[in-house]
Amino acid sequence: MKVFHEALSLIKRRLFSELVKYIKKYPCLLFHRDESGFTIWHYGLKYGYDAYKNDYLFNVKHLETLKKSGCNFNMKSRFGESSLFIAIKGGANESVRHFLITCNVQMSIFEQARITIEKEENAIDMITSLVEAHPHLIFEHDLEGYTLLHYATYSFQEKVVEYLLSKGADCNALTYMNASVLGLSQGRTYRDKLLDAGAKLTMEETFGEIIEKEDLITIKEFLKGKEYLIHTGHPILGPWLGVVASKNKLWACDYLLKNGVYIDAEDNCGETALHKAYSREITELFLRNKADVNAKSKKGYTALHCAICKDGENIMLLLEAGADINARTNEGETPLDLINEMKFLGYKKMAMEFKKRGAVSGQTM
Repeated sequence: MKVFHEALSLIKRRLFSELVKYIKKYPCLLFHRDESGFTIWHYGLKYGYDAYKNDYLFNVKHLETLKKSGCNFNMKSRFGESSLFIAIKGGANESVRHFLITCNVQMSIFEQARITIEKEENAIDMITSLVEAHPHLIFEHDLEGYTLLHYATYSFQEKVVEYLLSKGADCNALTYMNASVLGLSQGRTYRDKLLDAGAKLTMEETFGEIIEKEDLITIKEFLKGKEYLIHTGHPILGPWLGVVASKNKLWACDYLLKNGVYIDAEDNCGETALHKAYSREITELFLRNKADVNAKSKKGYTALHCAICKDGENIMLLLEAGADINARTNEGETPLDLINEMKFLGYKKMAMEFKKRGAVSGQTM
């Protein structure tokens, strides 16, 4: 929906007053959801915080105008998230939170526990109180299958992890994408406590950890009878080729391709391995294997857009391989727009080079 993506562009440029006017012009935006299950005002709440100004720019006046236009702030995201939860995660100030509460927007007990785990450095006291009052929280999960133990493990909340385990939390619960609790514990000092409790990785996660070790003999031994695993992927990060490309592991990319993995396999965001490559060597390898240089993600990004966002050394290589210099994202941004937005070292010189090759801004197309 073109109107939806134009509204998203206003949010990205922090033009919230313009966004409200746009919604009044196209009231269907109040109810239309994108593939993530968000309405445009959900995004306003999610991205309303400006880190540079240390302020939440999506203010009460904006919300009051939306309410008068028929906005129902009790509409949840596709994943069951309340607008109050989304706003707090997005850094909403007290006045915005209070306004939503006066609109009878409430967070579920699970959301209260999750926001405590994710936002508070020392969450144990609040979590203890919530669990004692609502023992069922130990076993609840959200619409993606994440339990409080998943969130506590990922959020470095060691005391909360210990407490939840002591109360009988399932250390082998899987999300709907088959992410395990142990799989979220990489780099955490308390991983051994999860292992002692009996936590296990899925077969896919085990393969992911083995491929990190760069030991081809171990990989081949592990894959005996399980060769199908190379055609799977990480439960969160997607196909293995994209995972190892994002970690700049040339040897692993080469190994996977020689064993027949699909070069243009997409993750949940619609990104291929080429979107995730940033080194010249891996990009060259993918192009030799006929990667689609103009494949688009769900947000409309090509590998060229992504390379610019990462200030990758493969930008010019993608251009030479036929990348569309004026490809537009869903929000209408061209590679030239992103160059001027990212302002990395040497961006002015690169912008001039792009213009010589016919690049234009999406706002002039």
